[in-house]
Amino acid sequence: SSVRQNPSVAATHFTLAILYERIDEPKLANRSYKDAIRMAPDDAAVQNSYAVYLCGQKKFSQAEAYFVDAAKNPLYGTPAAALTNAGGCMRQKPDLQAAEKYFREALRISREYPDALLELALLQVEKGNMLSARAFVQRLVAAQEPSADVLLLGWRVEKALGDDLAAADFADRLRESFPDAPQTRQVTQGG
Repeated sequence: SSVRQNPSVAATHFTLAILYERIDEPKLANRSYKDAIRMAPDDAAVQNSYAVYLCGQKKFSQAEAYFVDAAKNPLYGTPAAALTNAGGCMRQKPDLQAAEKYFREALRISREYPDALLELALLQVEKGNMLSARAFVQRLVAAQEPSADVLLLGWRVEKALGDDLAAADFADRLRESFPDAPQTRQVTQGG
């Protein structure tokens, strides 16, 4: 149909959806997202964004379906992002088992995807699996320049494991790279 062949109209509805979302007009945002998807049913970026929106509205099952569709789309450049978003949404539900499944699936697609590594590290801390959390933090630090949050997480994991030397290394890196950050103050204050 002519509607399906006009991606600029779909992009307009997508832009409107984001705008309505920002000005807290959920009904209008939802309608615009649906219009964008109807006009561009294979646009995984729209599906992923709509799923994020649905998750924020606590419509977890609907969101999950859109995340999965986006991730399965062979033309979507970042399926690991959609899977990580699905995991984050399932974590909010909360369904920690499903969350972990999606985070691990994201890593199967993109082995060093930072957002999935961070989410898995946090999930392992939540579950009390500090050795596993350490492994994810190490992979994350190796994959990219760590943020203050990642360094603080590393420090906390190492403190919990009783490795004062490794914890001190994370604390030093925090002080060096982020001297004025609140995370650095937390380390300085001991927690």
